[in-house]
Amino acid sequence: GSLLEAENCVMKENYQNGIESWEGGAVILSKNRCEDNSRNGIHIDIGAASATILDNELVRNREYGLVLSRAGSGLVKGNVLGGNDLGGLVIRSEGKEVEVKGNTLEANSGPGLVLEAGIAKAKYSENRVEKNRGGNLVDDVVFEE
Repeated sequence: GSLLEAENCVMKENYQNGIESWEGGAVILSKNRCEDNSRNGIHIDIGAASATILDNELVRNREYGLVLSRAGSGLVKGNVLGGNDLGGLVIRSEGKEVEVKGNTLEANSGPGLVLEAGIAKAKYSENRVEKNRGGNLVDDVVFEE
């Protein structure tokens, strides 16, 4: 039932994620920069809570720019995800209700966009996904717990 709000912050060179929220903690994250973290720039695993992630720069993280594991609603828009080692953006099936559009996923070492099996790729066509060394889209991924 908590809410994490962060605006105009820099999360840099952390041993884990730049920002992480879990167990029902809703987030409003805007205009932040998450860079050079040992894991993801942002990791969201909040169950039915809402995730609003706007105009952030998620760059050069050792894993992904953004991992959207679980969220019941929200909006991911206007973010730049680039230069991340494993890829740009991962969307798990329990995060597919979040609207994701107007983001730039470019020049990641891995895939730009990774979708878990059962997620329709057409829903993400309003994002710019290009020049990712691991491919621009990898879909129908089966994650093991």
